Amino acid sequence: MSYFCEVWFPGKAAAVFRHMANTEDIDGYFPHITLVRPFDVRNGNSEDTVRKAIVDQCGIQPPIKFSLEDKGSFVNETKVVYVPVYGLELLNFANKLEESLEPYVNFAPKFTKQKKLHLTIKTDADIEPYPRADYLMLRLIVLKAKLLWFAYDLAEQRVLERQEAKLTREQSVRKI
Repeated sequence: MSYFCEVWFPGKAAAVFRHMANTEDIDGYFPHITLVRPFDVRNGNSEDTVRKAIVDQCGIQPPIKFSLEDKGSFVNETKVVYVPVYGLELLNFANKLEESLEPYVNFAPKFTKQKKLHLTIKTDADIEPYPRADYLMLRLIVLKAKLLWFAYDLAEQRVLERQEAKLTREQSVRKI
């Protein structure tokens, strides 16, 4: 699967999560929340159609409040340690985004029946519980083949092409 829709934690927030993960590897670990399952464009559809579905869903969405708190883990092929994400509005947005993409893409299989948004820290480790922190999602980041494809700025209600989104990626989330 080569497309992802994410919330990125750049800058100081990323440094905190890298510290929790006990890594300084900037290329190997970039803190994020994946909002929809990874996907590929379904045959007969175009990237333009997929992009339009994402932009249309974002175009009716103001910035979204959510919280991170505590710690969790689940076992897939390996143990995954994460910080849970709390926020019904963010979960509803993620579900609506996935629904709007469903006619045009093939999603990776679901791991669980119920979606649980989380920020993965690392595998096979234990972490201290993360103290409650409230955030505001300002941008949806869309990746294609592990590269930034485009972003949608919820505050400004506009698409940011790859270069502009890269230059301003510090504005993805804001601690409130």
